[in-house]
Amino acid sequence: MPDTEYGTYLRIDELLHLQHPLTPDAHDEMLFVVIHQVYELWFKLVLHEVDSATESLLAGRPQGAIAPLRRVLSIDEVLIAQLRVLETMSPEGFLRFRDPLKPASGLQSGVRLWLARRITHRRPDAHAPRSRGAAPPRPAAHPVRGVLCKPAGTRCGRARWRG
Repeated sequence: MPDTEYGTYLRIDELLHLQHPLTPDAHDEMLFVVIHQVYELWFKLVLHEVDSATESLLAGRPQGAIAPLRRVLSIDEVLIAQLRVLETMSPEGFLRFRDPLKPASGLQSGVRLWLARRITHRRPDAHAPRSRGAAPPRPAAHPVRGVLCKPAGTRCGRARWRG
């Protein structure tokens, strides 16, 4: 097997040609594009880690979920730090390219929406039959949901999610 080169393996040339600002005189648009593309990549990794943690939890191996969930929390810290870079853009800089983007919004992020659905979906056993006279079971949330949301004090699947 031939040696793999770094740039070839990571497809750096392709990656660096994916930024196409729409507004010629808007210097800050490149910052906006890069930051948001990086966010999408981080969300993709979070999905990968949540899937791994879920598999471990559903297989009865809670210890196997620890490393992926810790990684998700570390990614969350990076996402917050990344906001600080975005905040270096002035409102005027943003307004220079905002109009051509309408009605686009980060809320339309396919990966972010997929992630929210993955974390907030109900387990298949959530509607299992119960014995006569028994109290209705509490909804069985995704096994990772409580681990990711409770420490942050957020409401997954509602108005906001941590990340």
